Amino acid sequence: MRIHKPSEVLKFWEEIHGEFNPVWKPLFLHHRAMKRILEFQSDQIKVAIRRNKKLDLVLQDLEIQAVNQEEFDRKQNPFFDANKGEQLSNQTNLTRYQSTLPRYKKGRVSKKNLRRDAKASPKIAICSSCGTPIRRDDLSCRCS
Repeated sequence: MRIHKPSEVLKFWEEIHGEFNPVWKPLFLHHRAMKRILEFQSDQIKVAIRRNKKLDLVLQDLEIQAVNQEEFDRKQNPFFDANKGEQLSNQTNLTRYQSTLPRYKKGRVSKKNLRRDAKASPKIAICSSCGTPIRRDDLSCRCS
């Protein structure tokens, strides 16, 4: 059983600790710790629910598990921090690339009006003959 929703947490909770009073179910589902609990993996959530009866304690248990897992990974892998930094740099490059893409108007975009709908970037222009991006400083393209 995978846990991705508050109702699934409640269902697993009732399997382990017994039935809830119907009055308490909405309070359980909308508890302030529920959103943070669902950020963790299903297996970790199950272990934490088996160990604890209160959601705040479940959340603390999950955070301790995450810290212990990170310490274990650092001991086993000497390049743990280096790999983590590499992943972060890849993510920042990806977000930079995505933010420089032209944004289009809502609705359908065909090949015919693709250039017309694109917003102009202050540093980059598009060659009208070949469609490659060029700098506005030079305004020279490979095709000409």
